Amino acid sequence: MSKVDIRVWLSLFYVVGTFLHLLMRSDLAMKSKVNSVPNRRCWFRAHWVDILVRVAFWGYLLFWGWLSHPDVFANIAKTFHVPDWLANWFNVVPNPLSCVGFGFICDVALDYTQVFTGLLVQKFPSLGWVGVILQSQVPQYSEIVAAAVDKEDKKVEEEGKNLASPSSKTIVVNTTPVTPPDSAVPPPTST
Repeated sequence: MSKVDIRVWLSLFYVVGTFLHLLMRSDLAMKSKVNSVPNRRCWFRAHWVDILVRVAFWGYLLFWGWLSHPDVFANIAKTFHVPDWLANWFNVVPNPLSCVGFGFICDVALDYTQVFTGLLVQKFPSLGWVGVILQSQVPQYSEIVAAAVDKEDKKVEEEGKNLASPSSKTIVVNTTPVTPPDSAVPPPTST
């Protein structure tokens, strides 16, 4: 029986941590009001390419860097002039538990990086190449449902603006008093 390198086992624990975050994302998609997938299996089936690119390339690149240099967080802290006695607490030794945690946190960080990148590209279209590099987004619900919800929200906003603006529609109220015909008025009753 051949020995398996410890890095392979730690990599498997990293994938477990990433999978836990993806399982949480699929659960949020299932509980969403704009749910477009019947179950978690369909969510994973719909996004397997993005998940593979994200886990096997971006996340694993970060994981392998940390696995090769576990003191990277301490060195980053020292760069920001954190005292050595405090920065040394940032040395995270790779073990199964820390690898699961790193996989989870790494996937969360990739989520926020993609959101920030999307906002950055919207504000500065010349940085579109950054969006192309980080294009493997894993949405919680499908883009078709998101487009439908956005369209409905815009329609409601436009209707609200039309009602709020005084020049859009003028409502004329008839202020003349209306008197009922004589036959509709009941005769007074005496007691």
